[in-house]
Amino acid sequence: LEHPDTRLSKTEALRLVEFLRTAPSESQVYKFFIAQALREKMPGVEAIISDFLELTSGEGASEAQMVKWYTQISRNETQLFLGRHSANTWLDHHSDARLDAVMARVRYLVQLDGDWSWQIVQYPPGGFYVPHTDAEQRW
Repeated sequence: LEHPDTRLSKTEALRLVEFLRTAPSESQVYKFFIAQALREKMPGVEAIISDFLELTSGEGASEAQMVKWYTQISRNETQLFLGRHSANTWLDHHSDARLDAVMARVRYLVQLDGDWSWQIVQYPPGGFYVPHTDAEQRW
């Protein structure tokens, strides 16, 4: 650390943020949730980074300040997904013959196996889809 009292300076914070943005895939840092959010350009991550950099302005950030900042953001990683707001519901296609017919056609076209439900999602203005757990599924 540049400061003798172990405070993190703004320059050091900027270097750290750059490392988080560009961490090599074999690095443990690459898996860190803030690094992932930076790579995927999640809308909430820039506000988190901005808060971190502001914390290091002036005389720098103390260890206690950094721990408090990190504790707050790690408790609620959804800050990284700001803008990904939606309203959703699950349809019981078995309760309606028309929905059941449409689901049968989708099952055939997509070659679904098992019993699947439909999730209907509505995104408000400014909301959008961000791949998450379903991004690793086959379709």
